[in-house]
Amino acid sequence: MRTACAAFTALILAGSAAAQQPAVDSPALSPIRQSLAREIQEDGGARPSFERDIDYIALVARAPGLLINALQLYAEERVDKQVGATSSASGTTTLVSKGTVPKVLGLALENGAATRTVSGTTVTFRTDVGGALRALAGKGFFQLDPAADPALALLNRFSASASFDTSRGGTTNTLTADRQQLSQWTARLQLVNQRDPQGATAAAKWRTRLLPSLGSISKATSELSDALKQDPAVQSWLAATAVAVTAARTTPATKSAQQQVVDIEAALKAREASFPASLKPETILALDEYERTTSKFVELRHQVLRDLAAGALVSAEYTNDRPVKAPRMSNVRLVAEVGGTVDLTGNASLTFFDQNPVGVTSSVRDVQFSGEMDIKLGSADTVGAFVVSAAGKYVRQFENGFSDDGIMIPNTKGTIAVGQFKLTVPVKGSGVKIPLSVTFANRTELIKESVVRANVGITYDLDTIFARFRP
Repeated sequence: MRTACAAFTALILAGSAAAQQPAVDSPALSPIRQSLAREIQEDGGARPSFERDIDYIALVARAPGLLINALQLYAEERVDKQVGATSSASGTTTLVSKGTVPKVLGLALENGAATRTVSGTTVTFRTDVGGALRALAGKGFFQLDPAADPALALLNRFSASASFDTSRGGTTNTLTADRQQLSQWTARLQLVNQRDPQGATAAAKWRTRLLPSLGSISKATSELSDALKQDPAVQSWLAATAVAVTAARTTPATKSAQQQVVDIEAALKAREASFPASLKPETILALDEYERTTSKFVELRHQVLRDLAAGALVSAEYTNDRPVKAPRMSNVRLVAEVGGTVDLTGNASLTFFDQNPVGVTSSVRDVQFSGEMDIKLGSADTVGAFVVSAAGKYVRQFENGFSDDGIMIPNTKGTIAVGQFKLTVPVKGSGVKIPLSVTFANRTELIKESVVRANVGITYDLDTIFARFRP
């Protein structure tokens, strides 16, 4: 049960913010206001009690500093997620696989090959098994706590993807997502994840850095509460807000329950900007102390998130490539990533034939080493987090390549060197990102001639949507 003391604290902060600037709605505030309106409607009492859900008031007052808002921005700005297909697909903007994947679901539509001779269009679906199950169970994005269920904690380490080549099948350039169009699937095991804000590494940081400051916040909150109770302007605002909300609920008496909720929400929103600007000196002093202690807490919280963004990621991934007529191949890849604002990712992998075709002397087809540097520009709370990337890849091909018709091309063994520059453009707040890349190589798998290609795609990371609208 939330206390009246905390409610008063949040209300005064709400009024202080409202007095300085017009009320601005936000995706984080709207669902909490709706929840409070629904609680007031269902209670049916003569006078609503705002202390039941002070999260709403707190968001009105301190939206930029609240943990939920900070976590939403953290989720939107992450540059470490592999959403699209791997570099061996006929349509991809990826040269180096990233360290983690979307927690719920990712979708990518990409055109242009990175290392193959023939380009195509590939649609990729990627999901974290544990995160998807918890989302289907109706949990909020930041309630997806794996510690509550050991089985889900294990599943949270596993992810999978399926890529479909739309040039296959009877209907060209149409996604049917059937077995014939399935060109690649992957399975991934997360070995190390120091960037999860709900993981063990994060929990230790929350405890050691933030808990010691809660005592001073509690003392400042208590003193502010006492001051608010003695401030007539605050009490008058509370009473008037209660009257407005009660009227919205009961007038006219014939309105439906759903309409009551809508009207209560509108009344709350209208009252958010009317908190009194003139407060008693004791109230202002208590507010200043509360602001000082909470500001320190907020800064410590952002330091924790910055440290998490620089944490290590290590994954092991298996990819099965399924060409129509050429031999099927498997790839085992180790992915490691560190960094922060400047992110560094490395891959090492081994590719082998599922069954040795005629004329092949070894089941090992190639070894690959690659690296990428990502530089984040901008922020999710302004124009969005743009990412500039530079990547390189070395492939030692031990066996001759096979055309899409399954014909071995002689004298194609050798070394492939590939470079790539990429700009990833975000669509702010939507989970949509548009990767634009230029890839150049000394040769392809089948042709010993230099090549330059442009690659374009669009990815949908639904983690951003879940984090914003179902926090």
